[in-house]
Amino acid sequence: MFVTLSFTFLSLKQAALISAEPSPNRGCSINQSREYSIYAPSNSENRYGTMEVTPRLTWNEEKSLQKLLGNVSLRLLYKSSIHGNSFGTMLNKCSCQGSTILMVYLPNNVFGIFVLESYPEMSEHLKKPTTSFLLSFQKNKIMEMTAAFFNSTVDLIDNILRFNFSQVQYVLLRSNTQNIFIPRLLGEKLGLTYDFKSQYTEYEVFRVEGMKDEPGYINRIAGATPHRDSLLAELRAYRPYADLVSEIRILLLGPVGSGKSSFFNSVKSIFRGHLTRQAIVGSDISSITEKYRIYSVKDEKDGKSLPFMLCDSMGLNEKDGVGLCVDDIPHILKGCMPDRYQRNVKNHEHTGTFISHRRESITSVQHLNT
Repeated sequence: MFVTLSFTFLSLKQAALISAEPSPNRGCSINQSREYSIYAPSNSENRYGTMEVTPRLTWNEEKSLQKLLGNVSLRLLYKSSIHGNSFGTMLNKCSCQGSTILMVYLPNNVFGIFVLESYPEMSEHLKKPTTSFLLSFQKNKIMEMTAAFFNSTVDLIDNILRFNFSQVQYVLLRSNTQNIFIPRLLGEKLGLTYDFKSQYTEYEVFRVEGMKDEPGYINRIAGATPHRDSLLAELRAYRPYADLVSEIRILLLGPVGSGKSSFFNSVKSIFRGHLTRQAIVGSDISSITEKYRIYSVKDEKDGKSLPFMLCDSMGLNEKDGVGLCVDDIPHILKGCMPDRYQRNVKNHEHTGTFISHRRESITSVQHLNT
C-alpha cells in the first residue's frame, strides 16, 4: 500500500534587483579607505600598462559563497602569485577594506577564512576579536561546502599569519614555506584529515561587497548550516506513521514552465552532493516533460534511496489536448499511473496501462482510451 501526495507549483515571474554596496569600513576612518586596481605588470609594458588578473576561485565556489553570505559580490584585492607571498604586504593592502575572505588553495581542498570586520592597519593592534568563520571545499565536490563559526584575533609575526579562535584552536600560515596548519578539532569540523598540515599553492583575498550591516546577520548565517543539516537528517530518517503505507510518492503539479522538473533536479543534487540533471528541463510554450516519471533519489552518504519518491508530470495547459490531461490526475493520486506513462496527444489516446490495484501481485490491469 502506498500514498501519493500532491504539491502544486505556481507559475510566477519574479525580478530581483541586487545592489552590491561596498561594506562599511568598520574601525577605519573615511580617509583610510582605499581602492585598489588589480593588475599584473609585464616586462614588455610601460609603467602605465596593465593586464587583467583572473581569480583562481571558480564560478561554482563563488556561487556557493553567495548562497552562504547572501546577495554579495566579491572583489579581488590581493593575489599572492601576482603581488607577492608576503603577509605584511597583504595586510597593508587589504586593511580597512570592510568584510574580506581569504581563500587558500591546497592540492585537494580550498580553505577559506571570512572576517566580518576590516583587517586593522599594521600600526594598529591586531588582537581585537572579530566575527569570522572557516570554510572548505572538497575537490570535485563543489556543492559540499563545510563551515565553522568563531570569533578570532589575528597575529602577524615575521612570515607567520595566525588566526586565533581560542587558546588551542588556531590556523597558521607560513609564507616562507607556504605551509598551512589546521589542528585536529578544526579539521574534523571542516571535513579535513586531522592534524591537517599541507603546502598551499597560492592565496587570494576578496572584499565582500553587499554584506548586510545588521545585528545578528552573521548569527543567522551561522545557524543556517546546522539547520540545513538537521532538515536533511529528518528527511533521511522519515518513515510513514506506524508503517501504514510502504511507499510515499510526492506528485509535482503545475503549469507549463513552473519548474517541476527543475525542483526534482535540485532535490537530487542536494542529496547527491553535486549538480545533476536527470529530468529534462527547458522553456517552451508546450510542456518539455512528455512522460509521467517516478523518480527515486539515492543519498550520497550511504547509497540508499530516500524514503520517498518524486513524481514529475507534464505541465497543465488551458488548451485541450495540450499537456497533462486533468482526468489523469485522480488515477495518479490513486497510484494507478505507471512510470513512463505517456499520452498520445495527436490521437487523444493514452499509451500505456493503468494499474488499478497494487498489492504483492497485480490483480487487475486496465487499458484506457479517451
